[in-house]
Amino acid sequence: MKALAAIWEDHGWMCGKLLAPLIRSMIEFLAASIKPDYGISEEIRGMLLRVSPAEVDILLKPARKAREIKGISTTEQRA
Repeated sequence: MKALAAIWEDHGWMCGKLLAPLIRSMIEFLAASIKPDYGISEEIRGMLLRVSPAEVDILLKPARKAREIKGISTTEQRA
């Protein structure tokens, strides 16, 4: 999950339909990356290769929720 969230954030917060094929095509580059956030071991690499687009969206749901805008609008409506 941590590696998936780091990849998602670094690649512009893509949806699962775009992110899953991107991960599959770039897995060699991502695994060899010097970026410590990815931390892709052989086990995680296998999981990332098998993940479906729908599963990506499900796994990233908490991260998307954390990025939502919170609070109310501060603009004023006049009659």
